[in-house]
Amino acid sequence: MDDIRTGWDVAYLVMHSAFDELGAAATICRVGPLDPQTIDPAESFFLAGKIMQARAGARRPLVKAVALFQAGMESLINFWSSEHPEIQSKNGFVQRWERAFVVKGLPATFGDYASFYREVRNAVIHPDTPQRITTIDQLRFIRVHEGIKHGWNAFRRLADAIGEPHDKDSWHIMCEAHGVPTDCPEQLYPDLMLLGRQLFNV
Repeated sequence: MDDIRTGWDVAYLVMHSAFDELGAAATICRVGPLDPQTIDPAESFFLAGKIMQARAGARRPLVKAVALFQAGMESLINFWSSEHPEIQSKNGFVQRWERAFVVKGLPATFGDYASFYREVRNAVIHPDTPQRITTIDQLRFIRVHEGIKHGWNAFRRLADAIGEPHDKDSWHIMCEAHGVPTDCPEQLYPDLMLLGRQLFNV
């Protein structure tokens, strides 16, 4: 990428940065498949420590991925609103995306990313309640990956509708470019807090 010339360039920059962080988190969080019941107790205690370290180490790239991807989603809707005045709205973030879908004749199917935005993004940006602190403390790779995928699908649908379609299989292409798995089976990306506790208790 050369100079930053438009809002699209800004969105491109922060979204690719988000996927860089998601790729880093994927490397840390992939610890399966692992069955605590089949592991020797001495080794189990050692592995439990490593799992807990991985859980702590994953927080930084996961939180950065959330914040950067959200910045990209906001950059996109702001830029596209300037390029396509018919979708402009002075409402909040979620309502602006939903209005753009409706104006372009799409079902207002933004709910999956809206849930991620309200639960996880708001906890990162507004850590002002015990519940939001717990959300970040217990943040899992699968949750962030799933939320970003929902956002990517919304991005792809609106891009198609305004005449700026994605490449075919853009999710796969983006993931592959940044070392992010396209899918996250539970056995490969388990709940690290739960797994660590199970290993400690073997």
